[in-house]
Amino acid sequence: ARAPRAVRGLPAGAPGSTAGAAAPRMRPGAVAGRAGGKARVGGRGRAGAARGTPAKGGASPMGKAARKAKICKDRAKRMQALWGQCATVVKQVKVNKYSWPFHKPVDWKALNLPDYPTIVKTPMDLQTVTDKLGGVDAKGDRTYQTPLEMRDDMRMIFDNCRLYNQPGQDVRIMGDMLSDHFEKRWQNSNIEGKWLMECEIQKYEDEELAQIEAGKWGRSAGG
Repeated sequence: ARAPRAVRGLPAGAPGSTAGAAAPRMRPGAVAGRAGGKARVGGRGRAGAARGTPAKGGASPMGKAARKAKICKDRAKRMQALWGQCATVVKQVKVNKYSWPFHKPVDWKALNLPDYPTIVKTPMDLQTVTDKLGGVDAKGDRTYQTPLEMRDDMRMIFDNCRLYNQPGQDVRIMGDMLSDHFEKRWQNSNIEGKWLMECEIQKYEDEELAQIEAGKWGRSAGG
């Protein structure tokens, strides 16, 4: 059979460019897909308005509750990460070879140091810091409200050591070396910088939470 002739005036390959060429085949469901596409576009717009777009006069109660829950969840996650870094610093101090005299509260009676409680007014030790932090992984009940409180207690351990022990004494030497070890680990962790950033984030979050409580969150500019 002869090949179909090209029709003059039409470029090769264009629809109708060959005489007797078969009609282009349509994919199954193509027509339905187009019709369905219109339905999906319209449906998506309506559904999107119901889910994420505040109605006139403000966001829905469900939207407010979800936003409030997300703020609280994100904050808790960030803070747990900070507390975990604090726990890591304490661990790094506790495994140091000079740390053993500071692991537990000074038993001044057993050590026959009757003047210890009169000189050291605020005793502190690594076990107490760990307990106040919420355990070795900082996942339990915490007494500390901020990482800086933990930092201050750690420094108090070494301040007490300097207060009671004279320069040159073994415990004083160990305390000074452990203090340097802690300060380096604390500085390298940048926990203070991260905490300052966290405070700024919480400031904006608190403003948003206040708007939610006052019913102002999610309102349009003209509302």
